[in-house]
Formats: sequence, C-alpha cells, structure tokens
Amino acid sequence: MNVAIVGAGKLGVTITEAFLGSGIEVTLIDKRAEILEKAGSQFDLLTVTGNAKNTGVLKQIKIDTYDHLIACTDNDEKNIVICRFAKEMGCPSVIARVRDPEHVNQLEFIKKAAGIDYIINPDLSVANEIYKYLVEKYT
Repeated sequence: MNVAIVGAGKLGVTITEAFLGSGIEVTLIDKRAEILEKAGSQFDLLTVTGNAKNTGVLKQIKIDTYDHLIACTDNDEKNIVICRFAKEMGCPSVIARVRDPEHVNQLEFIKKAAGIDYIINPDLSVANEIYKYLVEKYT
C-alpha cells in the first residue's frame, strides 16, 4: 500500500512513524525542506519538498498510483483543497484533518462537496472518547 502524507508537523510525523515497518510505503510532503531532511534521515521513506496545493507536486509523485492521501497541514482549507485535487487526479481515498470549530456542523457537507472519504476532527474525536468513557463508567 502507498500512502502520501501532506504535512510534516507533529501529526504527519506521528502517522508516518505508525505506518513504517508495517509494509506501507510512505511519501511525506511538506514545504519545509529542513523538516523533510530530518524525517528522511530518521525513516525509510520518500520525501518531497513542495506545496501539495500545487497540482504539479501531486503529478510529480503520480498521486493516481497511491492508495491514500492524508492531508494534515496546519490549515483546514488547504487540507480540503489538497484532498479535492488528489481525488480529482485519481487518488482513490483521501483523508483530511479539519480542526476549526466553525466547520464542525458542516463536516458531512464538506466531505460530500469536496469528495473527501474521511474527515478527522481531533478535538471532536477527543470529546467523543471522553463522553464514551464517562457514559460507560457511570451507566
């Protein structure tokens, strides 16, 4: 399986680490060359320096040959656009991190409108886990 991860921040690197050693081939994309150099020296993966909002970067890696793209930059709108572009260019599965509270009530609409397969909202996920824990503990 081939996975492209856009964004080499904490989440992107954590996802990368989780995939490595499991037979999943990872390509890590970020605008910051110094971050990618560090990741490339620590892990066995392909790194691409560039802005994945630029379709040339997605063409360069042949995104249509990947199984999944995960957009986890620090910008929700950028993640949505990157996923939309990757999907349009033939990537069968795209996942976006969307954190902004103003998007919470329209996640399903965003998914459908942008052709995103899965949206993860970290704060909402944590809140749901805490709720489940408390409900199970006190019911």
